[in-house]
Amino acid sequence: MKTKITNAIFSLFLRVLLKYGVDKANSHVIKIICADLFRYTGIYDQKLIAREAISNPGFRFTLFLRICEAKPKSMLRKRIHAFSYFFHRKYFLEYGYQIPVGTKIGRGFQILHFGHIIFNPNVIIGENCTIFPGVTIGQDKNGLTPKIGDKVWIGSNSVIAGGGGVNIGNNVLIAPGSLVNFDVPDNSLVIGNPGKYVIKSERIIEGYLNNMI
Repeated sequence: MKTKITNAIFSLFLRVLLKYGVDKANSHVIKIICADLFRYTGIYDQKLIAREAISNPGFRFTLFLRICEAKPKSMLRKRIHAFSYFFHRKYFLEYGYQIPVGTKIGRGFQILHFGHIIFNPNVIIGENCTIFPGVTIGQDKNGLTPKIGDKVWIGSNSVIAGGGGVNIGNNVLIAPGSLVNFDVPDNSLVIGNPGKYVIKSERIIEGYLNNMI
């Protein structure tokens, strides 16, 4: 009973936050959230946002990360919107998803399972990217950060950093435990520590990325 009441309150809070904390000028934020939702559920429906946020920690964190990107104009909306920063910080610490507000992440972003994830705030992530626990995407010694393309699957405990600002192409699968400090072309499988790309095929990610937008 207590869990049901808590979930009902949280669901109501999310509906208020989405309605009043994100104004019409920021409607694109709702579209991005729905695109993220589609990766998890295969359904593009704003009405399902609260339900999925209750049951799925990865989507819950991403939801507040996205809402933080909205810039409401009225004072009332700004005050309501401020709660998104509180919850982003809460789950940032609680779940270990160290992805700062302002990180450039494309639509259809998906976090699977629990575990620490670390992104440098200056990395750029494309669309339809799936991340697993233990992933670190950082900078090199000169402060240059990776750029990740579209349709990229990054397995658990992988590290992408170094190499003068690594560029990962589109349609790439990075196997768990890989160290990637070099540019990766499109349609590649990367494996190993140190990593190397061993297969090049346009079908490399078939069966790995579901519900792409």
